[in-house]
Amino acid sequence: MKTNKTQSGNSTAAWSWIIMGILCFFIAWMSSVVTWLGDDVDYGFVIHDHVWTSSGDINSPADIISSQITHYSNTNGRFVAHSLVQLFCGVLGKGMFVLCNALVYLAFAWLIVRMGGVRKPMRNPMSTATVASVIPLLFLTKMMPSCQIGFVWMFTLTLAWLYLFIYKARTGAIGTAGIALLGILAGNGQEALSIGMSAALGLWWLHKRCRIGLRRTLWLLCYWAGTLSVCLAPGTLARSGRMDIPLFDSIFYMAMSLRAVYILAAVIMWLRFSRKTSWNTIWNKSALWLNITVIMLIFNLWAGVYSNRQLFGAELAAAIATLRLLPNHRFSTLWLTVFACLSAYICIHQINCAKKVSAQYNDITSMFLASPDGVVLYDRTLGSTGTFDREFRIYEDITGYGAHETRRTLIKDFGRRFPTHPRLQLYPMAITRLTY
Repeated sequence: MKTNKTQSGNSTAAWSWIIMGILCFFIAWMSSVVTWLGDDVDYGFVIHDHVWTSSGDINSPADIISSQITHYSNTNGRFVAHSLVQLFCGVLGKGMFVLCNALVYLAFAWLIVRMGGVRKPMRNPMSTATVASVIPLLFLTKMMPSCQIGFVWMFTLTLAWLYLFIYKARTGAIGTAGIALLGILAGNGQEALSIGMSAALGLWWLHKRCRIGLRRTLWLLCYWAGTLSVCLAPGTLARSGRMDIPLFDSIFYMAMSLRAVYILAAVIMWLRFSRKTSWNTIWNKSALWLNITVIMLIFNLWAGVYSNRQLFGAELAAAIATLRLLPNHRFSTLWLTVFACLSAYICIHQINCAKKVSAQYNDITSMFLASPDGVVLYDRTLGSTGTFDREFRIYEDITGYGAHETRRTLIKDFGRRFPTHPRLQLYPMAITRLTY
């Protein structure tokens, strides 16, 4: 009997690893076909003032630290995230990023399943498949260091800290110090999640009448300190003061961008009115994550919504709340198939769009190397003109929203790659037609 149980456990674990492997394959594929443009070129150089005026190669950790001190004052407070972004963009390169990004998604998915109420994620392939089937749909953004590290990696850091906060309360002195440090780093990672997490944990702390033990109190204070460090950074405050987004625009963009929140609402309605589950039961099963979802939605409406990435924290919390509420923490086979097919389609379609951009980049490179004076005449086009693709995509277009900005980073990129060649001068083919 024991042998049969062991074999059954090994079989379910194997299926979970296969599912995780498929997810990592798609993430690595999407990461590898994307051409780094825009911010991901700028972050590859030393920052002396603003990131957009960065210059000079990164030759040591001191270059990254000094860059991030400047970045903290002038751009935003995500010291941890952008230190890693500069490390990959300026030192380690694309190949290492592709590998690490796939591995981080493996940890990200595992932690979502674990926070979703599954004690042994790799022994529950249907829950693993549920999470893997929606990750590409919910967190659709550029597959480049600035976006991936800035959001998915930092979310993973917070989930890892929360896992230790919940399940490792009896650790020793070294472990206590390590979790405290991790809390500061995770809190600083990404305010799109840490603000909601800090506020929701604060409500939980008050509900417990502040009696959560010395270790957890220390860890919570460290996470709050990290959150304050990113929110109150001079660069963050300066940028937030320049935003003035009308409430209607924020509501419209939020309605267009949300995914997991709608799934969560549908599941709650189904549980309440079809399964006759009480509101108290629904709330008690996922109070922390429901609080985070609501707090982040309200905060984003107040701050103004201009990017789908702002909503990733609310989406993550809604996804975990949904998983905790679903029977057996999984979709039915029908809904699992629907979401898996939809995510696969989005991934493959976005990969094809990204390949168009890469082909343009390679064409410009070949023409540049063949040009004795660095002049390239080329009609740059969008990877896709579809409304969905223009708003939610895994790549940066050669043209960009402002063609001048992408052209500027192309010049900077080519200057580093081909230092002995004349400076790139990129113009549309229309110039030749105007001269005749």
